[in-house]
Amino acid sequence: LLAAMLFTAIGLAGKYAPSTLGRNIQNKRGAVGHMFTRLKEIHTYGPVDILVIGSSHAYRGFDPRVFSRQGYRLFNLGSSAQTPIQTEYLVKKYIDQLRPRLVIFELFPAVFCIDGVESSIDLLSNGEVDWGAVKMSWALQNLVTWNTLVYQLFNSLFYHDPYEEPLCKNGDCYVSGGFVEKQEHYVYQNSPRPSGLTWKLRSDQISAFRRIIAFLKTKKYPVVLVQAPITHNFYNAYENNPEVDQFLRTSGLHYFNVNQTKIGYNNAFFNDADHLNSQGVRVLNQFILDAFSAEGLLPSAGNVEYQGSVN
Repeated sequence: LLAAMLFTAIGLAGKYAPSTLGRNIQNKRGAVGHMFTRLKEIHTYGPVDILVIGSSHAYRGFDPRVFSRQGYRLFNLGSSAQTPIQTEYLVKKYIDQLRPRLVIFELFPAVFCIDGVESSIDLLSNGEVDWGAVKMSWALQNLVTWNTLVYQLFNSLFYHDPYEEPLCKNGDCYVSGGFVEKQEHYVYQNSPRPSGLTWKLRSDQISAFRRIIAFLKTKKYPVVLVQAPITHNFYNAYENNPEVDQFLRTSGLHYFNVNQTKIGYNNAFFNDADHLNSQGVRVLNQFILDAFSAEGLLPSAGNVEYQGSVN
């Protein structure tokens, strides 16, 4: 009886209480990153040549249109602040539908250093509540995540939500295939950053990362790890970058740290300290295509005609 009362109370509070009274119940539907549209579109995809997973560096850094011109069908399943705990949920939910011939796992070191609550709320608000979502929430052991999960389940059971996400909003446009493009072209201007910082990797995120790699190996999906570029002064603010590289190489997979190329040294390629602008995206994607081709990592190109556009 108490469980039923709590379920109803959380659902009604999330639906009707002022946001100032419901800080522990969050609904981020349609927030930054177009996750609602991405998860809606994914049901029309599969199989694909390349699947990209990871943080905002993934969905803002890998453009399906660039890969299409080389004959590859790509879907980008990145999301804001996506940590390995959320990546594990998404991979297990969608991998067999998409059946990629190559998985690009974008890994910004910061995602190993945070709890994943922000990303979990993004996924729960914009996706569906299923057993995988429950297990993801259990892994976090966070009140806000649990309340958000309960609210979303209550909402899906008792209310029809006609929400449609605009394809262009707040300066971002969703491109079919999971990419989000800035409408305006910016060039980042250096700002002072502290030095002597260290990436402090969490054990729960490391464990989730290792489970993902083991799962994909068991399913025989080829995986390549990529650390997408951030600005040079941001990258150099951290003293233990070599330790992060060594940790990622222990996976036994091919690993590319793009910060060690000219892309990470050129502010003209960035909107802000850690996200590429449109020019930087094109440069990064061509670098990936060339580097992967040189290493024999790309699947054979198909005859895929990309139909997506900026809407």
